[in-house]
Amino acid sequence: MQSAGGGRSAGLSPRSVGSFGSSSSMRKRRMKMDRTCFCGLKTVIKKSSTPENPGRLFHTCPRYGKGNHCNYFSWVDDNEYNAFEVANGGAEAEFEVESDYEDWKVKLGWRMGSLEAEVRVVKMLFFFMFVIVIMLMLVVGAFCVKSVGK
Repeated sequence: MQSAGGGRSAGLSPRSVGSFGSSSSMRKRRMKMDRTCFCGLKTVIKKSSTPENPGRLFHTCPRYGKGNHCNYFSWVDDNEYNAFEVANGGAEAEFEVESDYEDWKVKLGWRMGSLEAEVRVVKMLFFFMFVIVIMLMLVVGAFCVKSVGK
């Protein structure tokens, strides 16, 4: 079940769970399971904490819980869930690190965008100040020429 408008968002745990082992068969399964949200980012898998679906895994936008996300939602199906059960215990930590890395990339992208915008504003202000200084110099020069001419 996928819903473009998002599903229930109340009571969802922000911690992600599960992953895959390091064998080649697990990597092949992982490639089949990689999904992208409506933002074009790789989805993350989180665990539901609602009373209706306790502990059920779902795909969601990596920006979920950070304010600006696309409301992508999809339950992890049984085949995917079985792959998670096969994974070893250390893989859960690996997936959390991978999820944290995705979060870091999103935050870094937003920060880079805001810094680039700030640089554009500072450049524009510098240009306007330069124009104002030149105009003041022209006015003062014209006033001096007019005063000397008398």
